[in-house]
Amino acid sequence: MVYKEMGQLDEAQHWRDIAAARYDELMVRHPEAFADHAAEFWLTVGGDAQRGYLLAAQNFALRKTSRAYELILQAAVATQETATVCRVAEHLQTVAQQGPRLRTLAVRALTTCHHLSPSSAEHE
Repeated sequence: MVYKEMGQLDEAQHWRDIAAARYDELMVRHPEAFADHAAEFWLTVGGDAQRGYLLAAQNFALRKTSRAYELILQAAVATQETATVCRVAEHLQTVAQQGPRLRTLAVRALTTCHHLSPSSAEHE
């Protein structure tokens, strides 16, 4: 990311390719341990939101942690998987313990799903 910001696009691409290959290798060997990390990589630096979504969904199927909820919501928004955004956000209304970041993501998602008006979402 730093290389890209410095305008060194070839160097940035080189390191992105190395990281991508390493995540592919790790996912073959330890998919349960690295699904969340790989999803985050592909959603950001990796630049493949669809791949990030598939990995976030895999991670979410394995565990229902705050991080898993955040990743699946972020990935679903990035790939415009509206049905997933709405289903996960609606489910989050029944989850007792949520941190402020997850609560904010859920409110924004529900606003997108037209379950809350934008003005009432601001007051959450």
